[in-house]
Amino acid sequence: MVEKITTSGLERVAQLIAADFTKMAFGTGTTPATKGDTKLETPVLTIECDSIEVSGKEITYTASILPGTLNNIGVTEIGIVNANGVLLRRDYIPEPIVCSATRGAVFSIPIDLGGDF
Repeated sequence: MVEKITTSGLERVAQLIAADFTKMAFGTGTTPATKGDTKLETPVLTIECDSIEVSGKEITYTASILPGTLNNIGVTEIGIVNANGVLLRRDYIPEPIVCSATRGAVFSIPIDLGGDF
């Protein structure tokens, strides 16, 4: 017998995750992301997400780095974390996104519990 988590169960899990994991962390790490990651390699900034949207089994996190927040630092890793620093997801960006005194950036990270879970 193959047991599966129900759709309504996954939708509730998405709501619970979104309520707990509300921050986006940024870093300058140089290694690709793995499922075994427990933190960003080289964190430089953690901020509250601008928005967290839950639609069924998908959560979309959006956060903005305002101009002047990270002057001339190339962001290469992004993570979703909770208030205790527990890492939900880490992404690696091989081409750095450089923020400056006049240039910020908006980051959007979707998580699909149907595919990522």
